Amino acid sequence: RQAAAREEQLRQIMDQIIDSDPVPTFVINAEHKVTHWNRACAKITGVPTDEIVGTTRQWSAFYARERPVMADLIVTGALEAEFDALYTGRFRRSALIDGAFEGEDYFPHFGECGRWLFFTAAPLRTRQGRVIGAIETLLDVSDRREAEEALRRHQQQLEELVGQGTTQLQQAYE
Repeated sequence: RQAAAREEQLRQIMDQIIDSDPVPTFVINAEHKVTHWNRACAKITGVPTDEIVGTTRQWSAFYARERPVMADLIVTGALEAEFDALYTGRFRRSALIDGAFEGEDYFPHFGECGRWLFFTAAPLRTRQGRVIGAIETLLDVSDRREAEEALRRHQQQLEELVGQGTTQLQQAYE
């Protein structure tokens, strides 16, 4: 009885930690059911927690048709080729956590004009190492991507101006 009460207390604490985290986070179990969908995740995706927890529809917050999210691939023990099929060139193994992956992708239906998200997914394991679920976090990197694009455009303009200036100098020299 005490063990069950202690386990329930720990579960409630974990629920509070995940829900209070300002980083959009969701958790799925070994059956791919969403067990946690924090307030930040609800806000960034527009999918309310009560509509997603207990379902296997985590994909619907991100994609127009059913397909696995990165956490699903972690739970199924997908090979790197399966990650590559879904996230071609937009994923990598985590350098920090064994069995975890990271990716970056554009989600056109988030916000007014879409959002770039950096996401990580890591396995949740028993003490014996068996995967019992996965946790996925999201980070809006749209501002960074926009700044990189603006920098790229400015660099291209600068290169064009330098090229024009070089041509003019060569013509003046001749």
